[in-house]
Amino acid sequence: MKVIKALIFCSLLISLFLPTNLSFGQTENIDYPVYIVQPGDTINVISIKFNISADDIIAANNIIDPNILSVGTQLVIPGIEGVTGVLKYNSVSIGENPDSLSRQYQIPKETIYRLNRTTSPSEFFIGSNVILVESPSLALIKTT
Repeated sequence: MKVIKALIFCSLLISLFLPTNLSFGQTENIDYPVYIVQPGDTINVISIKFNISADDIIAANNIIDPNILSVGTQLVIPGIEGVTGVLKYNSVSIGENPDSLSRQYQIPKETIYRLNRTTSPSEFFIGSNVILVESPSLALIKTT
């Protein structure tokens, strides 16, 4: 009887030290772009800029207190898979269109359309907001 109690005790003791969340599959490594927090930004403002939920930003960046956000902090922006680099949020100036922005930032027009969820050059007008990628060598869309 003592042997059985000893085995049960040992198995319980061992189970305390073994990890409970074992994962044997491959984890998918998804690259996301980064946004650098600007003065006046909050999680809600950033979520509106990129049309994603604030909860998704908080979860992707493991933010403990979303009310404390420092200027210059790099935040991963989920929902824009396959595009990497630093995101820039600007308003369209006179003479700018997807063609000129593509040449200026060295990124494909398709990437500009995808980042801004647009399909037509007419959606880029003076004063409208546009999302661009500042790291031109990394701005290619990975297709699956």
